[in-house]
Amino acid sequence: MIFNIWVTRQCNLKCTYCYEGQEKLDKKLDNDTVQKVIEFVVQKTNEKKDSSISVNFHGGEPLIAFDIVQYIVIELGKRLGTVKINYGLTTNGTLLDDNIIEFLAQAMPLGLTLSVDGNKDAHNKNRKLANGQGSYELVDRYLEKIIKQIPECRARATYTHNTVNDLSKSVIHLIQKGFKTIVAAGDYYDPSWQDEDENILRREIHKLHDYYQAMPNKEEVRVNLLDKSLTEYLPCQGGISSVNIDVDGKLYPCIAAVGNSDYQIGDIECGIDKIKVANILDMGSAMHEECKECPINKHCNGVRCKLKNKIISGNCLDIPVFLCVEKNAIYDS
Repeated sequence: MIFNIWVTRQCNLKCTYCYEGQEKLDKKLDNDTVQKVIEFVVQKTNEKKDSSISVNFHGGEPLIAFDIVQYIVIELGKRLGTVKINYGLTTNGTLLDDNIIEFLAQAMPLGLTLSVDGNKDAHNKNRKLANGQGSYELVDRYLEKIIKQIPECRARATYTHNTVNDLSKSVIHLIQKGFKTIVAAGDYYDPSWQDEDENILRREIHKLHDYYQAMPNKEEVRVNLLDKSLTEYLPCQGGISSVNIDVDGKLYPCIAAVGNSDYQIGDIECGIDKIKVANILDMGSAMHEECKECPINKHCNGVRCKLKNKIISGNCLDIPVFLCVEKNAIYDS
């Protein structure tokens, strides 16, 4: 099973595109809730008789609650000694130091994701500190050490209508920094996308393709925008094979739903409400008429993630426009 644990809602950045909004809740897991989260993970793992599980730490910025992350890792190791635990954590990178990097390298050598939007100009347009200054220099100071000690660290870059014009430069910058895996995704919540942005995106993907083909070590680097392999998505299993645990112990089927009471599926004390899960997953059986004829509909997150569609657009069948544009641009390139 996959457990996504929100150790804090606090964040030291005010990214313009954050799906959690600009004003974060000033909350993190308290001592009592931490113990109950650990007990919930242990109970569900034993109940399912899993030989391996995944535990991912989210926020906010999870390194604000680094002591809680450490504690959960240590305690789960004690309680689930025979179970293989694959840890993951997504961070904005601004709070890294030598001790934290050493811990992450040991605890999650394959599970660290660093949110960095590319070069300094692109990154600083949207990923800002609370005082309005860009955060790139705080991230960059430890990039070399992170990649050296955790070579499988993944870069997660978000592009928007005001940075798509330099998307290829941003991804190339991350390649040159040493990242082996780069996942660049549009801000699908962004209402400012224009029709001409589709042509810009296709142009940038072509530029990136040309650079990639000339790389002597291209087989060592994976960029999602260049990956045309058609992986067929399975139906959503939120609440069945994965669960998101918020700072107050409430349970949700996916990251996009956390904090939205309409989609709460239980809590760590009473467990998962199977009826609520079934009602939410029932959305997955429907499909937009326009999507039925699309040759890549089985390989599209928009077709699969009906709940996220509803949260963004208000209708579970309405796929965010730029998600559709991005998927088609990748497969047509």
